[in-house]
Amino acid sequence: MLTGGRLFAKLNSEIEETADGGLAVVSKGRSQQAIQKRNEHLMARLYYYNNFTDLRSEKVFELMADEFYLEVSTLLKVISDNFHLGARLKNERPPLSYFQKQWPWFRWS
Repeated sequence: MLTGGRLFAKLNSEIEETADGGLAVVSKGRSQQAIQKRNEHLMARLYYYNNFTDLRSEKVFELMADEFYLEVSTLLKVISDNFHLGARLKNERPPLSYFQKQWPWFRWS
């Protein structure tokens, strides 16, 4: 049972009581696996826009921000942090059908 300061700490932070009565930091929000999947999809979408459309970068970022429910500044940070995923796509040069098969719920043409 939590008492006093421990209860307050649990209610106001990312701390949870362990089975042995200790406290542990708990990760909250999206799982790392979900974030990684989102980032892969986001970088694929960026590759698509840059290689299969004639849209300007500014328009691409606006569209992607809407598609992924992110602010443009957050989108740019995600792109920067996942540059390696974009580089891999650039080297592999997948056809449009690859994207259509991987993420069929998005419009790819």
